[in-house]
Amino acid sequence: MAVTQNQKRNIDHLIELARQAGRPDASSSEKAARRIIELLMSEVVCMDPSAIEGIGDVAKIIGGGGVGAIDRLRESIDPAPPQDSGQHFLELRLEQSGKRHYLQARPLKCGDLIEVWIQAAGWELARYEYAFGDGEAWAILSEDKAIAIQDDTPCRWP
Repeated sequence: MAVTQNQKRNIDHLIELARQAGRPDASSSEKAARRIIELLMSEVVCMDPSAIEGIGDVAKIIGGGGVGAIDRLRESIDPAPPQDSGQHFLELRLEQSGKRHYLQARPLKCGDLIEVWIQAAGWELARYEYAFGDGEAWAILSEDKAIAIQDDTPCRWP
């Protein structure tokens, strides 16, 4: 399916509005654009492009773009941490007593408070935990919400 120049401009405009929706002072149009993109990402990505006739140009491009289209679109609307935000990454070191994560050259222990970068939410305060059995670091955000801290998850001390 060929995309016209006008369709591409419309899609780019919608995506740009969706990017702005993460700001505290985002307009209702920016928030609506983000909801449209999120809905399309969750509902349309696995559909055949011919099955989404009439939904719109964005849906057709996402549908025709395959599984990677959702990731590319999510990356384009979810901002990365600002370069000057003090982001760092966990470093796993082997000590005499075993493995230990370090953040900015300071050793971490279970229960320490850190900040982790969450796509679309920004910096979130979390409790650091380490599962010795499977060797995974976790950021406990609330009683019922936790994320695994990957090698590329930006972290910093609060």
